[in-house]
Amino acid sequence: MTRVVVLGATGAGKSILAQRLAARLGAEYVELDALFWDAGWSRADTIVWLDYAFPLVLCRLAARTVRRTVTGEVLWNGNREYFWEHCRVWSERSLFHWLFKTYWAYRRELPVLFAQPGHTHLRIARLRRPRETEAWLAGLAPE
Repeated sequence: MTRVVVLGATGAGKSILAQRLAARLGAEYVELDALFWDAGWSRADTIVWLDYAFPLVLCRLAARTVRRTVTGEVLWNGNREYFWEHCRVWSERSLFHWLFKTYWAYRRELPVLFAQPGHTHLRIARLRRPRETEAWLAGLAPE
């Protein structure tokens, strides 16, 4: 593994897993949200897909949104999250709207995408529960 992309629904825990994975492998961690999906990401050799159950992802997203709102955490380029903005699930600016819009699409479309001939070089780890993720991470030898 030299270039790993962690995929999953918003709130699944992608950034946290990517940070832990980078530390475990002694590799550089790059925040994809900060790069806004720069074109170079497709050079990956490994895909880690956090395919967690919807209720878990929804709870994680809610907890993260509340935490970021309460602490006033500064995100990329000076942005901050505002709780009430996300509660308007009909709004395109709501992360909850984005979760409802994309969660089932990822489950339907990612396997089709990974099966395409241009992606046969990828190693894909589809992790469906946090315990699977912990076991997978623990099984990696530090480089």
